[in-house]
Amino acid sequence: MHITRGLLLGFGGLVALAVLAVLALGMWSAWKNTTGLLRDRSEATISVVLSRIDSYLQPAEDQLRHLSRQIESGAIDIRDDARLAAYLSGALAATPQVRSVVFIDPDWRMAFALRTDAGVVFRFLDVAKMQVIRDAASAAFEREGPYWGEIIFPETAKEALISLRLAVVRDGLRLGVLAANVRVSQLSTMLNETAIELGGQGFVLYGDGQVVAHAKLATERFGVGPKKPLPLFGELNDPVLTAFLVRDGETSTQSRIERNTGVRLVRASGQQYGVLSREIDRYGDQPWLVGVAFPAADILDELLRLRWAAIAGAIVLIVSLGFAYLFARYLSAPVNLLANAAHDISELALERVPHLRSSLFTELSDASRAFNSMVVGLRWFETYVPKKLVHKLVQQGEDSISKSVVREATVMFTDIVGFTTQSEAMSAEETASFLNHHFAVMSQCIEEE
Repeated sequence: MHITRGLLLGFGGLVALAVLAVLALGMWSAWKNTTGLLRDRSEATISVVLSRIDSYLQPAEDQLRHLSRQIESGAIDIRDDARLAAYLSGALAATPQVRSVVFIDPDWRMAFALRTDAGVVFRFLDVAKMQVIRDAASAAFEREGPYWGEIIFPETAKEALISLRLAVVRDGLRLGVLAANVRVSQLSTMLNETAIELGGQGFVLYGDGQVVAHAKLATERFGVGPKKPLPLFGELNDPVLTAFLVRDGETSTQSRIERNTGVRLVRASGQQYGVLSREIDRYGDQPWLVGVAFPAADILDELLRLRWAAIAGAIVLIVSLGFAYLFARYLSAPVNLLANAAHDISELALERVPHLRSSLFTELSDASRAFNSMVVGLRWFETYVPKKLVHKLVQQGEDSISKSVVREATVMFTDIVGFTTQSEAMSAEETASFLNHHFAVMSQCIEEE
């Protein structure tokens, strides 16, 4: 392995491990904190909506309990029409969200106080042939205590009613049925006002895609009647509600966000929306699905910040690895140069050996100075010893140095005619150059022979 790669794996690996560990822990902590805050905000938002619904409908239950106790105790004589009218009208006056309060006796005679634009009107009706009302009253005798029945569209109304019913029984004798009715348009108005305060749009679904409350139900009827008390979600032409219920093209990211924050992200009309929902089962045999839809910009901005934090962490990691690579290159460069120079020396190619520069690191600088000194000595040695002889000695190895060997050798003595006279006219440098040239020529001739 090249030293550069080893240093990169060492330094880069440690840097990558450290950055990845910090990045992973930081992103995990940020994700938990962000999703936790979003979940808390979601819980608070949907809790406000549920609380408003409870506050809107609960007074009707309190009024029916009070009226039932008055009838059972005899304080209200159901045969006294005037007294019954006064109590029912008074109950209606105390609960402005209730459209009507009715009492149906066993003979199917219905006394009811009705809220109108002109005030409270009291009437008596024979409902023996009104099947919707009869079915609702008959079902009430089979239940104990007040309960919210199925949403109905009675023959006497112009829209669907959310009906609270309570059977009045004294000493085992059925005296009749009390009912308090809230119009779905009024519930829609209240829910829409609450959702606007929260920056969104509210809805309540019932059964198989039937809409109990929606902003459009406050002003439109959508062709409902006794046989079809509520419109289906598709009739409202609400793209956000449709996307929420159909759930086409939902991605794993959206599912993960919903699991962690309680917010379902949907795309409708080219925009992203967040939908909060909660199922409640206290207003009828079939549960209600209460929800609020709002632009998802806040949620997406929070998640986008997480994404940018992850991208920034990745950039830091890449930059750190780049610096680790450059540092490894810088640290390995003098080592590589030293290795290459040593290889050239092993071939006695001293002319190719560069002068090694000092390094930032003390150990490398000491090695460079020692190496440069060695090269100087070898170059002096090369001047007087033939390369082939040195190569041969190197090839014999370290062990041959300590052994004496008897060999036949030829020694050649040469004399340069007139050298003494000639050298007197030359400087020291010129004399050395002349002799070096002489030795080079003679060595070449000897080596060739």
